[in-house]
Amino acid sequence: MKKIAILVAAMTALTMGVSAEQLDLWNMSDASGTTFDGLVNSGSLSTSFTTDSTGATDGSGSFVIPGDGGETKTTGAYSSLLLASAGTYTLSMNLAGWDLTDATIGDEIEYLIKDDNGQAPIKLYISKYDATQTRLKLVCGNVGATDKIRNEYYGLTGGATALSVYWNSATGEGGGNIGTNSYSWASGIGFTTVDLKKSVLETAGTWGSATSSVSIDSIGLSVIPEPATLGLVVAMGGGILFIRRRLTM
Repeated sequence: MKKIAILVAAMTALTMGVSAEQLDLWNMSDASGTTFDGLVNSGSLSTSFTTDSTGATDGSGSFVIPGDGGETKTTGAYSSLLLASAGTYTLSMNLAGWDLTDATIGDEIEYLIKDDNGQAPIKLYISKYDATQTRLKLVCGNVGATDKIRNEYYGLTGGATALSVYWNSATGEGGGNIGTNSYSWASGIGFTTVDLKKSVLETAGTWGSATSSVSIDSIGLSVIPEPATLGLVVAMGGGILFIRRRLTM
């Protein structure tokens, strides 16, 4: 019985191990002053960024994009790799904090994924919305799918806040979270995962204030395999237990 319990625990661990894969992960723990093109990606895709930004890590686990940095466009191409269409993908951006008090209305930072046509059906961003509010936003749907957009409003300064957006193009499901608020929809995202080819971190607006900044703890892309894959692992585990039982009878 003890051996069987150990085997069950091992198979449970195996199932949990395949339940999520980190495809891209930049955790911003690099040495102070590291720019995006020098960041370590600990995900399995090893996507690399090219950049003309002035932002850099602060040595304390965050990447800081200054308000006087001008336009930033940081691109990581998935090259010839086609993401599998089966499975639930999640794009995440964890903010360490922001100060947009002196930023210009419309200044924003976007973390997104583009398709072959340059459209971005997957998007997370932070922007100065008006004189008193910061807007955090997620998009999960083709251009024009306004029902697949969610916004939350915060003050012009803020602390640690997590944003994520998930999708499954095989089922059409999608959703995400902004801070403690979660959203979901059962169908209609209207795009195919295999068409997604490029992740981009970019700024828009004037960004002319040296006293403005956005600090990012981490960004990344992960996938949970389709249920059939997990079911196969569980079935394999059950088969092993059955064989073990027969051998010990």
